[in-house]
Amino acid sequence: MGLMSGLFRLVHGRKVKALAAIPGPTPKFPFGTALDFVCTRQKPWEVCADYATKYGGMTLIWTMGKPGVVLNDPALIKQVLETDADSYYKGLPDKPLIPVLTKEEMFISTGEHWSFMRGNSPFNMPGATAWMEEQVPVLRDFIASAIGEQSKRDQPVDLLPAFWRIYYDAFSQIVWGKTFGDTNYNQFMKLGRKGSKRLTSPMQFLPVLSPFFYATRANYHATFRKEVEEAKAHPDPQARDLLSVVFRTGTKLDDRLLALTLSATLYFGGALSASSAMLTTLYLMAKDPALAERVCGEVRQHVKPGVPLDIGALEQCKQLDFVLREAMRYWPPVPLYFRNVRRDKPAQLGGHTLPPDTLIFISNWHLQRESTHWKEPQRIDPSRWDNGGREANPLGSDYFFPFGRGPRSCAGQQFAMIYMKTALATILSDYRVEIDPTQPFVQDYFFAVMAAKGIKGKLVREV
Repeated sequence: MGLMSGLFRLVHGRKVKALAAIPGPTPKFPFGTALDFVCTRQKPWEVCADYATKYGGMTLIWTMGKPGVVLNDPALIKQVLETDADSYYKGLPDKPLIPVLTKEEMFISTGEHWSFMRGNSPFNMPGATAWMEEQVPVLRDFIASAIGEQSKRDQPVDLLPAFWRIYYDAFSQIVWGKTFGDTNYNQFMKLGRKGSKRLTSPMQFLPVLSPFFYATRANYHATFRKEVEEAKAHPDPQARDLLSVVFRTGTKLDDRLLALTLSATLYFGGALSASSAMLTTLYLMAKDPALAERVCGEVRQHVKPGVPLDIGALEQCKQLDFVLREAMRYWPPVPLYFRNVRRDKPAQLGGHTLPPDTLIFISNWHLQRESTHWKEPQRIDPSRWDNGGREANPLGSDYFFPFGRGPRSCAGQQFAMIYMKTALATILSDYRVEIDPTQPFVQDYFFAVMAAKGIKGKLVREV
């Protein structure tokens, strides 16, 4: 035993002894095992996956003298996220993001308030699925126009920011019935950059001191509160934007909470992750010309220029669905989730007693590449989703949960799938996507989303 590990045991001996039956790396004073996540070129979810190989389905870690566990066992993850979810709460990333979002928003709220917000999400309202499906032609027309502007650029551009903006504007159009322009979008990105910086900073729990930041946040939210007030005061019985539909259907959310739900919660929860998955899909296709030809050929068979796209035609694009799922399997946009044991009592997990407030790391990175479940998991193979593969591994199942799983899985995942397939079908039906496949896939972390950093490409019109 080394000096620093011995000193750690001396200082935290009682807690170390109580959890000694859980395998894990040897903690050293004063940081415990936290340097595994800091002094490495690996991303946190990759560290979690390595723990699965070294220590199994449950790994004990230490942040200073505070214990935590990393879960890579699907049964234990299901227990925490689904079957015994009441024994745990969602802590991180609430504190780093509260200056950007608020405690009231569904993404970081907890307890009864979260249940209220989730139960009254517009994506859970009666007729939500029908509304989402009828947005397919609207989305296609809007995205086609936006992509057309992107294709006019002579030089390759960083595709991820371009996709972020397209999603933001397209979502604005179908939710609010309008877009909001550069000032509003720049406010959104400023808030996003601040949240990202806080998530990766050791000073993440300190308050934001800049008055300019709070002015940006106030102005951003004021825009959407004004839209809600005006829509409520002057209803349009024919309008099909989501805000108008919500008012006609009825909602228990007050105007302020409705504005929060339809703005920051859904923008931050959708634009970043959906755009990441889209870019990953196109990158994988660029590395496999035969795959790209197969997917594009199918898309162009069902998505015709000048013909409105509907959900039926979109669902015929099975190869597109397969490659999108494979991209989310191999490079999940959200690769890391957190829970804590309840503060008021311990929890029983995997035959061990975890103290109150123990932090739990849950990553889908290992399980979505687990060789005991997936055949040749390191190989990109969209065909694995054919012939019952999609049905055997639905969203939110043991080995495939890119949107999370259980009661707190992404409320907008159905819409996200519709949007991503509509956007990809729109691009691939009319354009050739030129991405240099020798560009490395460099993982970045932006507002709790894994994204490919600096992938440049051009969109060349073919039809």
